[in-house]
Amino acid sequence: MVQRGPAATLPAFVAPAPSQYMVERYEDAYGTLRQGRDSLAFELDLERKRVEFSESAFSGDTRSFEPRLGYRSRVAPLILEIEKRIAILDRQMETLLEDARRADIEIDPR
Repeated sequence: MVQRGPAATLPAFVAPAPSQYMVERYEDAYGTLRQGRDSLAFELDLERKRVEFSESAFSGDTRSFEPRLGYRSRVAPLILEIEKRIAILDRQMETLLEDARRADIEIDPR
């Protein structure tokens, strides 16, 4: 005896929806990375403004605590370190977004 059709038809596979816990976990992780990146970006902007001021005509006032000429060379390693850390956080954020997409979780990158 030959069977002409399947004995039973299985329902189509539907992947389970991600749990609210996992969604919140990805969003929290992304928010933490974003907050760290924003803080470093603010610090970088502040240092660049201080360098700009140190090279302006206003930097010679001896009564001021503002940076003086030559500040750029003193903070160059700091600025490079901040730029590196921002780049690392950018990459970690991209990786987290890719992982979330693979888990069918949408994260708003703003």
